[in-house]
Amino acid sequence: MKKKLFRLLVVLAMIVMPVTGVMINAEAASNLMLGTAVSNNPDTRVFTVKNNGEATTFAWEATGTGETNGVSIARGETKRIEVPAVNGSSHLTVLAQDAAAVQEIASLNQYYINVTFSTVDGTELMSAKTVTCTYNNNGTYTAPSTITLGSSVYDINGNNYISVPYGTRSIDFKYTKRAQTPYTSTVALIDQDGVEHKILSYQVTEANGGSVNTPETFVSTINGRTYKRIAGQKATVSQTYAQGQMRSIVRYQVQDDVASKPYNIYIQYVDKATGSAILTKKLLVEKDKTVDHTPSKTFMKGGKQYEVVDGAKITHTFGDATKTYQVEYKQVITDENTPQPIQVNYVDLATGEDLQIHQYTVDPGKTKTIEVDTTVEIDGKTYVLSPNQESTITHKFGEETTEYNVYFNEKGLEVDKYEVSVTYMNVSNTYVGEDTLYTTKLEANVGQELNIEVPAQYEANGTTYVLMSGQATSYSHDFYSTRRNYVMVYRDVNDTQNEIEFIPGETGTDLAATTPGGTNFTIDGGTGNPMITNPDGTVTTVDQDGQIVPYEEPQTEVVDENETPLAKGDKSTSNNTAYVIGGGFATVAIIAGIVAFVIKKKKAQQA
Repeated sequence: MKKKLFRLLVVLAMIVMPVTGVMINAEAASNLMLGTAVSNNPDTRVFTVKNNGEATTFAWEATGTGETNGVSIARGETKRIEVPAVNGSSHLTVLAQDAAAVQEIASLNQYYINVTFSTVDGTELMSAKTVTCTYNNNGTYTAPSTITLGSSVYDINGNNYISVPYGTRSIDFKYTKRAQTPYTSTVALIDQDGVEHKILSYQVTEANGGSVNTPETFVSTINGRTYKRIAGQKATVSQTYAQGQMRSIVRYQVQDDVASKPYNIYIQYVDKATGSAILTKKLLVEKDKTVDHTPSKTFMKGGKQYEVVDGAKITHTFGDATKTYQVEYKQVITDENTPQPIQVNYVDLATGEDLQIHQYTVDPGKTKTIEVDTTVEIDGKTYVLSPNQESTITHKFGEETTEYNVYFNEKGLEVDKYEVSVTYMNVSNTYVGEDTLYTTKLEANVGQELNIEVPAQYEANGTTYVLMSGQATSYSHDFYSTRRNYVMVYRDVNDTQNEIEFIPGETGTDLAATTPGGTNFTIDGGTGNPMITNPDGTVTTVDQDGQIVPYEEPQTEVVDENETPLAKGDKSTSNNTAYVIGGGFATVAIIAGIVAFVIKKKKAQQA
């Protein structure tokens, strides 16, 4: 009985209800709305039935299919009905069973052809597209002639326009990778002083990259002298195409006339117990000259006091074979019966450099109160104690802190801000004349904390560099600090030979690492400056402009407890060696110690 009623209603609907488009709304009696969509293949047609009213049921019949009864549809729900295509199209008749309302709709006579883009080996180059194909018509599509992915360009094989007959299910356009244009990279041959003598060029292709062999020796066209490649420098420079155009540096040492050229010798203060170098001193030796060095009897570094084991004077005459000397020291162990050494550093707030170093001892069981100078004269300039700095320091015997920084500014020049430099350097570039990867300058302001973030990975000239292990990626810089430089050491991500870790150094605040090639890095915890000892014996650092420069020991006046400080310009020649050498080493000690300890002890703490 239901089937007869459905067919009767369908016949009546076809007689009295005009078909006005691809979507027909039944009379107000029905809340069902019919629709049609483009099919995904030529064999089927797609209809939709949406319920705009309360939950109900409906029956439907399509061309070439049987009747389907009792289809439940919830409020707001859309049913998708897919039926076979009959001569390109189909008709759907729907009976809303609660309202006895009939609707009919004709399907679209179209379907989608899937369009893909790939290389001859099947690698997909871009997302698939679709093109609509109509019954009894062809489907057409125009593909891009070229596809660019990164630095690679792909050209289409054949015509980029295609017309296919109805029934075609997919179209695939094939592409061939275009050979990239070769480019030229260079290698500069630079001497020990950073002078460029020769440029080598080599071609870099996408298929094979590029490389060039550097000569072991060459004769300069600039001065006619012979130069030899320094040990550890690359005999072959190579790269991949993806790294981009590069300018590399290979360093050479002059070989002729060595007998008359000045050179440096190095004096290392070594911890006898560990064999580690605590400090390094560089002295220039000129032809026909002799230099002497008398090791300091004692010095402090990182809150530790050291005394010399064998303080014999070192004498080096030009031409002597020995270029590096070691002086052994032992740490002074303070106990309850031994006076405790402490140190007060007068620091220039503008630069973070030490103006003077004052050394004291505190007797067992005693408390020492130190009156800080409110003004000091240094090299003809007057410095005054900075605001918020205490004018007294009270130290009780046995207290852990043994090193204090107090900050001064030049008279008449109020310091409320200064620059902090951040530099990324390549572990492979450590010589004067070579470039760092990146440098920038930030501003530190009084009363504000400066946060410095550095990336774990950095891209430069088409190469990815990674931060070497042991270094932090985030730093909090205190305004009252001796640090003005943050030098971060990176390596080429493919340079697995230098995949090494920085570890805490002798003082615990600095970082140290040695590469397999023999380059030693020590990053000072106080200043952030690296001291780089190269395999050829030269020592370099990175300045606040991001330049690799020769390392020089700072020279600071050291004032013992019972001494009166002298203006630097008034020192006699005989006293200068003791002050400069002792002071220079002590200054490095302070810098490698506690960063920016601000004096905040109150007078009420005095015993």
